[in-house]
Amino acid sequence: MKPSACQFTSMGRGLVVWCGKGTKMLREFRVHFLVQEYNNPSKEKKAYQVLYWVTDRNSEPRKFDSMSQWLQFNGKPEVEFFNFSVGVENDYCILELEYRP
Repeated sequence: MKPSACQFTSMGRGLVVWCGKGTKMLREFRVHFLVQEYNNPSKEKKAYQVLYWVTDRNSEPRKFDSMSQWLQFNGKPEVEFFNFSVGVENDYCILELEYRP
């Protein structure tokens, strides 16, 4: 499956992602993405905590894939974007997400 073949819809606090629509390889995932920004002005430090998890809605029992990251910076960085990905389907496919703070 190519990432460009996927579509998404916002649902509550997450996204529903369909990949392979119109093919025999249709897969549906529920994606949750949470970024928490932490600032320490007195030490001129900034950090981001990133939680990204995916529920495979195509199997019973449900399968889950996830990642967690801490990004810590000295000073005040000018971040353009972060790019995160989680492998699904036993890592035959990835769901990639771009975040711009």
